[in-house]
Amino acid sequence: MFNFFRKKTVTKDKFPEIIDGLYLGVFLACSAATTAIHKRLKEIDPKFDIESLPLVQQKLFNMTFDITGLYEALYGYQVTCVVGFLSQEKLIEFMDILVLKDMLLEKIESSTGMGRKEIESYNNKYLECRGDINCLNEKFAKYIIRVCEITLKDKNIHKIVGHFTDLAISLAMQTQANAARAFGDKKLADRLEKKFDEYYYKQSYLSLLKKSKKT
Repeated sequence: MFNFFRKKTVTKDKFPEIIDGLYLGVFLACSAATTAIHKRLKEIDPKFDIESLPLVQQKLFNMTFDITGLYEALYGYQVTCVVGFLSQEKLIEFMDILVLKDMLLEKIESSTGMGRKEIESYNNKYLECRGDINCLNEKFAKYIIRVCEITLKDKNIHKIVGHFTDLAISLAMQTQANAARAFGDKKLADRLEKKFDEYYYKQSYLSLLKKSKKT
């Protein structure tokens, strides 16, 4: 989470005007994360096939995934990130957190057909971390590994956890940047996107892995 110096608070009567843009930012970040998961796991294990995962099909970026469980875990994480972020950055009043959360969950459910109860269940599990980044990263990796049906005895599990930790951090940053933009704070969104670039290219597991291969 980031706390940059400040901006205008949006009152709950304005939420209906913003919720479509907020949802779109969440959806786009979630879609990109799903594609990244498929790509990284394919690189690690060419036999991995996300299309074998159960339930509904969703077409993204010319790839068809069976990913209901995966989406619910990702959306639950994003709801946790975006609502806490907007409150911390004082883009919404603390007393309006539950109002916004309810509207966002309703929008996700009506737009995607994903189960609200399942998404909220993941959200509640992430809330147990009380904002602790390491806890959130660990829970995120744990749940994504579970829904992707990856065995913890997999010989590549350390690589998988590394990539999923990257994803937890980058998904949070991108979701928060999109949320800031939806709430009209372009400067904050730009700062978050800059932070994301710095992390991805200099601090992430993937960037460090690439550097180690060059040495």
